Amino acid sequence: MTLLSKHFFPVITVKNNEIIYVISIIFNVGTEGADIHPAIKKVAPNAKIITKTFADGFHQTNLESILTELGATELLICGMTTQNCVTHTAISKSAEKYDVKILPDCCTTVNEMIHLIALRAVSTRVRFVPSTEEI
Repeated sequence: MTLLSKHFFPVITVKNNEIIYVISIIFNVGTEGADIHPAIKKVAPNAKIITKTFADGFHQTNLESILTELGATELLICGMTTQNCVTHTAISKSAEKYDVKILPDCCTTVNEMIHLIALRAVSTRVRFVPSTEEI
């Protein structure tokens, strides 16, 4: 998180409100698990929050208009469910106009194998920042 204060990157948080996760403890609408993590809120208290209902953070959200307003040309993507939200946002048709990079050491999912398989699956379309230490 010191990365944010060191480089002053604009932060946009995306929270998931998919009702399909009825057996999940982390994405159920209206629960603490569906909210932005307190540690993120602490280091980025003024971050814009986008609520999405699909894996792709661009689909039916105002993410693209916020990025346009900011004059963004590069996206550093990280988050939960590497195999779902992270990868689908990174390879979104709407993301094609940006220099998209995934921060693997800032992503997670249910286990390391799924995380690595998901990253490998998008490796021909998206670049990775090997470590946030390199930013």
